Amino acid sequence: MFKDSSPIVQLLITGFVVIASTLAFFIVGALLAIPLFDVNFFSNPTVIVPGAIDNINVSKFFQFINSVGFFIVPPFILAWLFASKTGAYLYINKKTDLLLLILVILSILMIIPFIEYTALFNSKMQLPESLSWLEQWMRESEDNATEITISFLQMNNLSDFIINITIIALLPALGEELLFRGILQNIFIKWTKNIHWGIIITAILFSAFHLQFYGFIPRMLIGIYLGYLFVWTKNIWYPVLAHFVNNVSIVIYVYFTNVNVEEALSSETSDNYPLTMVIAGVIFFTLLTVLIYRKTAGRAQANSAN
Repeated sequence: MFKDSSPIVQLLITGFVVIASTLAFFIVGALLAIPLFDVNFFSNPTVIVPGAIDNINVSKFFQFINSVGFFIVPPFILAWLFASKTGAYLYINKKTDLLLLILVILSILMIIPFIEYTALFNSKMQLPESLSWLEQWMRESEDNATEITISFLQMNNLSDFIINITIIALLPALGEELLFRGILQNIFIKWTKNIHWGIIITAILFSAFHLQFYGFIPRMLIGIYLGYLFVWTKNIWYPVLAHFVNNVSIVIYVYFTNVNVEEALSSETSDNYPLTMVIAGVIFFTLLTVLIYRKTAGRAQANSAN
């Protein structure tokens, strides 16, 4: 229906579909929460705030509903509106290569120490005195996001572990890649007529969306890598995998080490990585990225030759 529409029109349609889907799913979730948890959002809106009630599962339930309504469903609706073949537009109908999957996993693991160091640098950012109001708002937003993450990462059994893998790692990895890389990146590449600018703009929006400004730079860098991974492989499952591995690492670490969650999320934990490990990680990440690029470039040439 909107296949030949301008990027601006497609961007506006994207915003409308995302908002409409989110609201629709939220209303359904609020209605389901009444019989499931005996809580009524319509009479007490604070029930969705972590810590507002004793049952953290209510917050996790609404997080699940929000992820599906905001990230999972809209990309499929938008792909149906923007293209004749939904699967082809989102690159979800592509086969994966085992070696490439391994290279992607290793690459994201190798860059984690550098990302943590970048997060430490980013967390010490200070704005001019004239922008103190903005810095205070950013700090409060960061603290709120950290509190929510801490409450979610409290795990007492295997069931909590599986639920956290789903709502913290799996759904965000799948949904955010479908929306940001599958939909928005395509729009911005079409708009700017430049692959690199399309990837960078999408990565900036991807990072800004999380409203965690003291982790903005590392999240943007990861977004850029995921963007290029999507462009090189022409397969959404590789950036989804990389995103999942990055997200699930903290869940696995907290569950199996019984470490204090607040300490695990502290930017000061970056000091635990020796500089030699950071440098070695960057070197191996670069080598692995080159291998991924060469393998995907070679495949593209073979496909074009056929």
